[in-house]
Amino acid sequence: MIKTKLFYGFFKIIIGSILKLFYSLEIKGLENLPQEGGGILAPNHSSYLDPLFFGLAVPRNIS
Repeated sequence: MIKTKLFYGFFKIIIGSILKLFYSLEIKGLENLPQEGGGILAPNHSSYLDPLFFGLAVPRNIS
């Protein structure tokens, strides 16, 4: 669990900073994501970079 949190923290800070230099991000419906428990997330994947942005945009860890 600690390794996962460290990975997400590293990912969000380093990779997120690099991606935000070159791309803009628009998030819709994030308020519908439950704070706890499961949920269904459905990005449109218009680019190969979408999974990276998706991981950055969602405040919870995704598995």
